[in-house]
Amino acid sequence: MLAGIDIGSNSVRMLIGTVEDNKVRVADDYMAITRLGQTSPGEPLNKVAVNQTLEALKSFKGVIAARRIEKEPIVVATSAVREALDSAEFIQQINETMGWNVRVLSAAEEAEYAYRGATSAVLGNCIVIDAGGGSTELIWRAADGTLQSRSVKVGSVRLLKRALDDEELEAALNPLLKGLPEGERTLVGVGGTITSLAAVLNGLSTYSRGPVEGYVMSMEPLERIYKTLCNATVQERLLTWPVLKERTDTIIPGTRIYLMLLKILKAEKIIVSNSGLLDGVLLDV
Repeated sequence: MLAGIDIGSNSVRMLIGTVEDNKVRVADDYMAITRLGQTSPGEPLNKVAVNQTLEALKSFKGVIAARRIEKEPIVVATSAVREALDSAEFIQQINETMGWNVRVLSAAEEAEYAYRGATSAVLGNCIVIDAGGGSTELIWRAADGTLQSRSVKVGSVRLLKRALDDEELEAALNPLLKGLPEGERTLVGVGGTITSLAAVLNGLSTYSRGPVEGYVMSMEPLERIYKTLCNATVQERLLTWPVLKERTDTIIPGTRIYLMLLKILKAEKIIVSNSGLLDGVLLDV
């Protein structure tokens, strides 16, 4: 049994499972919303978010001990930590308090793991869309087999902090399209926003990987649920869609990113994948 932990911009996640037939067989999946990505690149991490992240990691450590997983967890950090002024101090703090080594992934490594994880559950070539709390990334395999990616510093947490109108959002996301392959495109979405939306559209009150994995999300129901979410208060969202939990505020800017990308890419649907960065990290062990 292996444990992988991703210290992301919006949440900290832990995946526990085994690797079989080039797929991660998930035993358990844990998540805590910590919002490390609420600060801008080059700024120090928010102290409250840092403390919440450390508390989440302590909780995860307890789970690992209770499940008697002897191997040290593979711990990675992505854009929020990578771009923070005090990244090294934060990594050292985790090492001192938890005894874990944290690997801060480069943008290229993050893309590689996210793509490998997503495509382990989806057949054929595809364009992976990973809209996180701090950034949005498109990843695809070029004709020569090399992995290509584009990333912009637009994510659900950052968009919540600094709102953009539709024209500004489109302009901010347009650089993602540079170099995309022509012709028919199969889009695959990974990450908390798209999987939460799939859970809502499936009518789930508690999250379940089964109905979400491979769910085909079309533009029309996505636009409909976006309007419904916008017309509800944060409290109403939580009461109506308890599966959203701590995403009741970030779900709206996160959904806007997907709607805008589908419009820009002239696509009518996107396939949802539960498998993402952490799956790719565990597959690399």
